[in-house]
Amino acid sequence: MWSTRENTTGEIYRSTKHRYLEAYNDNIIHSDVRTLFILGSRGLSRFKQDFRELDELIKTRCWLEETAIRESIAAGDDSWEEQLVLASHRLSKTPRSDDRQAYTINPEWESLHRAFHLALISACGSRRLVAYCEQLNDLADRYRQLAVRVAYPRRNELNEHQIIMNAAISRDSDTAVEALMDHYHRAAGIIRNSVDRISRISAKLSRFVLSDPLKIEIRIMLGWRLAGYMIGQDGSE
Repeated sequence: MWSTRENTTGEIYRSTKHRYLEAYNDNIIHSDVRTLFILGSRGLSRFKQDFRELDELIKTRCWLEETAIRESIAAGDDSWEEQLVLASHRLSKTPRSDDRQAYTINPEWESLHRAFHLALISACGSRRLVAYCEQLNDLADRYRQLAVRVAYPRRNELNEHQIIMNAAISRDSDTAVEALMDHYHRAAGIIRNSVDRISRISAKLSRFVLSDPLKIEIRIMLGWRLAGYMIGQDGSE
């Protein structure tokens, strides 16, 4: 039984691989395969349904944090500037991932990242507003973790944070707000684009009339083989 399934999977892989290579460039294929493993079949459906929740979350964060950062820039003194510069410096010196080749969560970076975003709004004059922003940050964490797993190491978060910090200490509220909003929307865009591409791949695979266990087997084998193909092409993951 296993041999028959292996042969069937191999035939499907050979016929679909060429179509994928024609439809997508190598980098996108590799990113899609990674996202497929991150989400899994049930996770993919869940995140497709969660787009409305994600959009609402980001919209609310932007509303609250625009007010918070504008007030913080207007009221912040030299001590606030020093706190913000120090938070940015510590974050920039800390590795984003515990593994240079693939993303693994670095608890120290996560803590410093939270401290940096808190420092940005800490001088706004409203403890309740800061608390609301922290709550939304916690709610956004699962989406942010997905985005970094998909985009690492291509996304330059260090530069994004630097732009926000420079605008804040220059007392340029408009630029700081624009950079912060872009920072939040970029993560959502990464998730949305990746899930959309994976949906197209999954739709192609779902055309095959096979039992559910065999479909899962094919998806896994296809993913690993495409990932192996990419590693062989550029020597990197």
